[in-house]
Amino acid sequence: MDDPAQTAGAASPVTPVATDRSHVHFWPLFLWLALQMLALLAAGFRIPFSARFPAPAEQLSIYEMLVVQTIASALLFPALFPTFSTAVAVVLATPLMLLLSAALAGRDLDTPLLGLGAYSTLWVVGLGLWRLGLSTPRARLYGVAGAALVVVGGAVLAYLRREFGAPTESFDGRRNGWLGPLVGGISLLEAGAATGTAWAFLGLSVLSGAAWAGRRWVRRQLARRVLHFS
Repeated sequence: MDDPAQTAGAASPVTPVATDRSHVHFWPLFLWLALQMLALLAAGFRIPFSARFPAPAEQLSIYEMLVVQTIASALLFPALFPTFSTAVAVVLATPLMLLLSAALAGRDLDTPLLGLGAYSTLWVVGLGLWRLGLSTPRARLYGVAGAALVVVGGAVLAYLRREFGAPTESFDGRRNGWLGPLVGGISLLEAGAATGTAWAFLGLSVLSGAAWAGRRWVRRQLARRVLHFS
């Protein structure tokens, strides 16, 4: 009969087994890349989205990519970050796809474009932090609704200001960059990378997500200590 101690020792793994955190989930990353590829294809095939769409249509490929990135990330962020490795892949793909859209538009790598790349990447990072902080499915649904409201609602407010504002005043991107990530990203392209209102909104978004994720981490650590001493 085998010794129980030897059996237990044989059953214990010699090498550490990779946890689920080290796996890149295929479908979330595929969905994230596929939506952005559709934006590139729409610009490449010069698909007009309005009656007065500029020609050639690929001139707006950066704007189309920004729209897809901000809206898709807001609607899908609970599913885009199932593991840490998947989150890293999603974050790294964000500026790369934006650079591909800039190459399609024939735009040089200037300061506003670099600022937009950093801005979009940090927006996605902030959503990943919110994903960590929202622990229940209902809370994540509320998070999706809030993120979508910030993205789309800010763009609607910017449109209303542009259409129904003072006729003699042009839309000031430096003053309205706080109206969500979509308007903030456009303001960086048109008004310059030093648009303070856009970065102020982004900083608030990332810091609040980090605070919420930290709150959940602290609660989990306290719960583990209570279970350990009980």
